[in-house]
Amino acid sequence: ILPEDQADFELKKGQEVKCLVVSEVVDGQNKSSARQLVCLPKGSVQFHTDVAKGVKGTVILCPQPPSAGNNPGYADDKDGSIRLLEPLIDKDADGNEITITDVSFEFNDAPGGVYTFQQRGAPTNGLWILEGDILLFDVVKELADGSYQAAPTRHTLAVGGAVEEPVGESKGDDSPAIRLAVCSLVSRAEGTLHTLKIQGGYGFIHFAERPIDVHFQTYNLMPEELGSDLRKQLGYPGDEVKLEVGVGAQFDICAHGTVHTGGRGGGGGGGGRRRASPHERENVKAHRILILPKSAVIMDKVLGTGVKGVVKEADSKQLYAGFVDLDEEIKPLTSEERHPLVAQMIDSFIEESSQPHGRQQLVFRDVLSVKDDEVVVEMVKSKGKGVLTYDHIPVAGVDPCSGRIIIKRIKEESEVPTLLEEEEKPNTKKKQAQNQPHKNIRFDKSSLIEELKEDLPPNAGDIVICDVVQSRRTGKVSIENLKIIERSKVVPEMISLNGSAQNESSGLGVVQNVVPKSNFGFISVLDEKAARQELLFFSLSSDNNSKKPQFRKGDEVKFDTGIDPRTGKRIAKNVEIVAKGTIPSKPSKNACRGIVLMEPTHTSLSDTPLRKKQSGDSLGGRWANTKDDPHKVQAEIHEKGVLLLLEDKSGMFSKKRTLRTRKHSGSVDGTDSGDDKSVGDTSTDNDSTDDDRSVDSGVSSDGDQTGALCSHLSYKNGAIAIHGAGSGGGMDTSANPRRGDIVTFAKARKGTKVCDIRIETRKAAT
Repeated sequence: ILPEDQADFELKKGQEVKCLVVSEVVDGQNKSSARQLVCLPKGSVQFHTDVAKGVKGTVILCPQPPSAGNNPGYADDKDGSIRLLEPLIDKDADGNEITITDVSFEFNDAPGGVYTFQQRGAPTNGLWILEGDILLFDVVKELADGSYQAAPTRHTLAVGGAVEEPVGESKGDDSPAIRLAVCSLVSRAEGTLHTLKIQGGYGFIHFAERPIDVHFQTYNLMPEELGSDLRKQLGYPGDEVKLEVGVGAQFDICAHGTVHTGGRGGGGGGGGRRRASPHERENVKAHRILILPKSAVIMDKVLGTGVKGVVKEADSKQLYAGFVDLDEEIKPLTSEERHPLVAQMIDSFIEESSQPHGRQQLVFRDVLSVKDDEVVVEMVKSKGKGVLTYDHIPVAGVDPCSGRIIIKRIKEESEVPTLLEEEEKPNTKKKQAQNQPHKNIRFDKSSLIEELKEDLPPNAGDIVICDVVQSRRTGKVSIENLKIIERSKVVPEMISLNGSAQNESSGLGVVQNVVPKSNFGFISVLDEKAARQELLFFSLSSDNNSKKPQFRKGDEVKFDTGIDPRTGKRIAKNVEIVAKGTIPSKPSKNACRGIVLMEPTHTSLSDTPLRKKQSGDSLGGRWANTKDDPHKVQAEIHEKGVLLLLEDKSGMFSKKRTLRTRKHSGSVDGTDSGDDKSVGDTSTDNDSTDDDRSVDSGVSSDGDQTGALCSHLSYKNGAIAIHGAGSGGGMDTSANPRRGDIVTFAKARKGTKVCDIRIETRKAAT
């Protein structure tokens, strides 16, 4: 009943009123009803009193939202609980002091509210907060029952995490709310956004701590109202970060088993195809994803800048690559530096559990993958030795994972596990190898400064300076910004006394690269007998004419070979351009076809144990005292590749069959001497000679498939075409034919060698 004199008020949701409460029977049931409602001004009715404002606390029990799809009259929601970071003091009705350590809060006050997602085809309600999160709120005392509750606050977070008091009236984004200040570090990880499929509703994140990609659903991206406060807590501006590939991310990880791929092929049995080996891939997923600026997540850590060293060796198989001996040893990243969030979690728990009201155990909400589990366990052992212990809560169906990790504070010495020391022994050598300092590091063209990429490659003896970095994902130590400060002046012993380059032979090739700015280039050599393809350096200046020849990439040239007096390496001299077509650029009309069964291999046996020792790996046993012998010629093993001949219409590789015919002679011992006679020869014995006569046994009546099909032909890398369609990549062997590729080829002019191998179809067979 709204009195007539209350015309200035509107009866709506949120209007404060006073009324009479009566009990009455309706349809046989007792009900309470309100009568004689009188509207009151805002602020007239109080349900609670304020105890403190802008308080922080840790969630120790998450509230439970009502189940999705429940009837309006049925509610299964439950309140949550927060433990204050600093206890509060209040007084009861008698004036006695009360210490407040925990407060409760309702699900509808949870930061970000309730969101609904599909789980196994059914709608499910969820919250953005988890146990261990730190919230910002006000504390109030309910007048109805005297309980203490967390209530929305108008206090906000500044950059760095400090609490700011409200200024003026609340407007817009400053409306009261319980704020998420810090996400729990349990299962927390970081990385960079690698793939984003908005329409598909999913994406992948490059994991910063291991070389895997973590899958996520877009509904797991945190709302901006939460992301703004969390970025401020981490020291970044609260402005919205554009969702795009390359941005940083923090997220919770969990393992969802292992994905098995590649298990195709026929079943068992003698005639069936052999089943392909299955490939296992970790299925790790991300939840509660916080988007960060691109510079927030460090994937590569700089270990040293401007480090001086000497080029020990130039890679003969790859230009602009080799090894550098540093003047000082570089220490790799520690486990805490590679996994900073795990280290922070352990440190914060050690501090929290030492407090009287702090948590005494951490329970992981989800199962981690085997490798992520090992990282946490190793960190507990190293940072919490004698203080913390761990165990696993078994979870069905998560093999080979051990279950959910639980970390506990040790209260008494008797609680220390007896197996702790035994578990450390198997990994001791592995840890020592990972922590060994680095002094000999490989470099390639990507390691050089831009100016050096267009100059002469580094050679043994060059003095350089560089930066040393280590990848958090792989742990690999590499070189960046390599710069030569002094070129080597050592003259090898093989150089003639007058210091000039010695001519050895001539050859043909194709210009692979030209650097006009630095006046040099490289030629890919045509040599069918070579075990590997060779790339020769040449100067653009002419030896015979003052005019500089205009070489371009792809030009066919002839040249003489010599020795560079400075480096002792083979170089090209007297380079001249030859007519186009001198070197084949496409398959011959009569080219054979085949499939690569085995690729050529090259193995260097250059004191392998000592090389390991120089790289920093720990060696023991009989190799501990291995010494290099500079006068010892190191062995190299070259294995030829094998082709399966599929088509040979012109009969290049057809087999010849001969028969031995007997012809009596006047030999002293009376034995018969045999001459070779071809199978198809119809001449008489009198017409035969001592020469071998052969015929093509593979020629068919219709002229098709005249070659010796399915025979094996060997080849070397030098037989791979260096120019035109289907050719290899010169020194870059990644472009060479691989096992299973269909190729075309021809027969060399001399002998039965294979030449001009060109790729026709990649991965035609497995």
